[in-house]
Amino acid sequence: PYPLKQWIDAVTHPGLLFTVDPAGTTRGLATGQRLVIVAASAMPFLRDPAIAGLDFQVAYLRAWAGFIGIAEVEVIRIAPTFGPAAEVDAAMMQARTKAGMLAERLILAAGGDARD
Repeated sequence: PYPLKQWIDAVTHPGLLFTVDPAGTTRGLATGQRLVIVAASAMPFLRDPAIAGLDFQVAYLRAWAGFIGIAEVEVIRIAPTFGPAAEVDAAMMQARTKAGMLAERLILAAGGDARD
C-alpha cells in the first residue's frame, strides 16, 4: 500500500539506512537486522503459477531489505483473503500457525523461553 512505500521513501536516505562512497558504491547500514514481512493478498500467488509473477509486494520488500543490508527476511503470507470462507479461514489459520512458530523460534534464538 502507498503509505508503506511513502514510509520507505522517508527513511531510506544516505547516512540513515545506507552509505554511498565517492565511487558511487552503496552499502546498507541495517546489517545484522531481521525483517519479518506479513503479506496479505486476495490473490493466491503461491498456489497459482500463472499469477506468481504479479506478487510485487514481497519482491519489492525483499529488494529494499537487501539494499539497506538486511539479509535475513522471513515472510508470512495470508492468501487468499477473498473467496470462499473455507479457503480464507484456512489461509488465516496457516498464517497464524506460521507466525506462532516464527515467534517461538525468534524468542528461543534471543535466549528467551517460548513458554513465557
